[in-house]
Amino acid sequence: MNDSITSSLPKELLASLASYGMVSANLPEAMPKEKTIIVVGVQRGGTSMVAQLLHQLGVPLGDAPAPTYEDLEYTALLRAYDAACRRPLRGWLKRRRIEKDMLAIARKRDQQYPVWGWKFPDVLCPPLYRQLRNPFIISVHRDPVSICARLQRSEKLDFFTALPNILSIQGRIHRFLIRTDIPCLMLSYEKALLNPEQCVKHVAAFLGIDLPDSQIEQMAEAIRPSPKQYLRDTRQARIIGNLDSVEQGFAVGWAADTKNPEAALPIRIIVDNTQTIEGTADQPRDDVRDHLSSRNIDAPDNHFGFRIPLPAELQDGELHHVFIEIPGHKDFQIDSSDTERMFTHPKETA
Repeated sequence: MNDSITSSLPKELLASLASYGMVSANLPEAMPKEKTIIVVGVQRGGTSMVAQLLHQLGVPLGDAPAPTYEDLEYTALLRAYDAACRRPLRGWLKRRRIEKDMLAIARKRDQQYPVWGWKFPDVLCPPLYRQLRNPFIISVHRDPVSICARLQRSEKLDFFTALPNILSIQGRIHRFLIRTDIPCLMLSYEKALLNPEQCVKHVAAFLGIDLPDSQIEQMAEAIRPSPKQYLRDTRQARIIGNLDSVEQGFAVGWAADTKNPEAALPIRIIVDNTQTIEGTADQPRDDVRDHLSSRNIDAPDNHFGFRIPLPAELQDGELHHVFIEIPGHKDFQIDSSDTERMFTHPKETA
């Protein structure tokens, strides 16, 4: 709008014309005191920015520290849920089990906090949302070109490989928001950066929180693009991998050295922080080679998997904790949810 025109308009009218890119829907007539807050969006799309703001507002989001603020229990379960969703028929029963496990965690959190939540990008779980105590959803929306450019820099992903995947996830989120009757706040990441104080006001108002102006200004300082600590903590690790499962007496997963993909990495399995079992990631895994290729990493073969037998004495019907390490690699920066599992082996029958 031309400056000569806007200067003649009343300030109240100009304020009404301003678009802050923040829209709420399905708000309840009376704000409940108890709430469960779910932050959704896509990876590198601004969910950590909102999680940091919620943390400053005093909302418990789990045990992961800044800058990601993720609930490690929910992170592990949502990743498994996402994998099960990719197998519509065979994954149905597993999805139901995971939904039950997540609901059990929610009930435990309900007893601990009147208001709590979690943040995890890319994955939606509507069947769970319907069973939560007063769910409130904050959805963050960022320009997909910016997201893919960021993934190209930080994850070494091909831009045109990442773009359709990001658009697909965004479309899934949009369709959910159109259909749901759950209270929702939709935020534009770019508009939040341009109007940080308005972002703080909208989030606080959505949750029924009154803030003094001084606190709004202070919290607005945290809304900034990709702080250095976030970039350091989410940078691409040299060693990547996953502990897929612990079942039938074996620890199963994969590991790869992104700078030396032809190397068969040593694997160390630690059980209950006392027992140590050694092995090697040298089993065929075509899916891992495809994943490396999507990150522009040329792998000469597909030997990245491991299937390491666990001691027979663990088949005692008790709950055990298993963790994987890569000996000699201190930059093994995989999230604990990727490298840890709790498992129970049934007792051996005579």
